[in-house]
Amino acid sequence: MSLEKLASSMGRRLSTETVTDFLLLNKTFNEPRFRALKNKAIDRVSTVLLSGAKNNELFFDIVEWGVENGVASKPTFSRRKNFLKDLGIIEEEKVKTDFGRPRIRLVLNEDKFREHFNP
Repeated sequence: MSLEKLASSMGRRLSTETVTDFLLLNKTFNEPRFRALKNKAIDRVSTVLLSGAKNNELFFDIVEWGVENGVASKPTFSRRKNFLKDLGIIEEEKVKTDFGRPRIRLVLNEDKFREHFNP
């Protein structure tokens, strides 16, 4: 799916700020200095997770959007979130719900993000 179609579909589930940050990060990560990381650490899954964390999105909403639009599977989103969490770039906050398991809100650690990516 094209980047424009992905961004359009994001707007139905995630905030406008997240969509904007997703597009900006995609543009930034296409710069030559990120070429070595492109296939291993920086892909659309990482980009949407970082954009969502910057805007305090719920992990559940990001995953549901990604699965619906064929970006990646739930396990792929979980593995990439854990990778970014282990680096200290993304933090998690539990959000209580009226029923069921609590949701996870993603929060970006701006200092670690700048340390690793220096955008």
